[in-house]
Amino acid sequence: MKAFSMISEYRRNHRPVVAGAKGFTIIELCVGMVVLAIMAAFAAPQIARYSRNVSLRNAIYQISGDLHTVKTQAVRGQVLCAVNFDNVAQQYTLGAPLNRTIDLDDFGGGVAFTANPDGGADVFTPAIQFTPRGMSNSIVTNQIYVTNQDNTIFRIQTSPTGAISIDRYNPGSNSWS
Repeated sequence: MKAFSMISEYRRNHRPVVAGAKGFTIIELCVGMVVLAIMAAFAAPQIARYSRNVSLRNAIYQISGDLHTVKTQAVRGQVLCAVNFDNVAQQYTLGAPLNRTIDLDDFGGGVAFTANPDGGADVFTPAIQFTPRGMSNSIVTNQIYVTNQDNTIFRIQTSPTGAISIDRYNPGSNSWS
């Protein structure tokens, strides 16, 4: 009798799936996967563009930060310090006492130096020097242009007084902001 009650209890707890049971069918799961795949296909280019823009911004902030570091080293050491930009090799070098070279390829996203996009004079600066007073060793504003695969362009400027600024190019209005 005990065996019969165990079999009855097993049947009560392990009933076969019947009509009206809750869950998803294979067809519903397949339709959901297709919808998810279509959404991913539309989102992938946006995610890639976002990633390239993040790479560009990282490069811009790194270059700006390195300019500030070299300026600080010039003031601290009371010496002339420079950052040298190589438009061909797509890298820049922090002069003594830092002596470090940064390659733009390391940022990814097609980050590269570029020419002036607004039709003005191409004043890409091969070197920016800072004096022991923290000022630029130039009577003109130094400009560096950096772009990515999406042709988003930023300009880093150093004024004769040593101020460092970052601007983004707006191709629709042919202006910087």
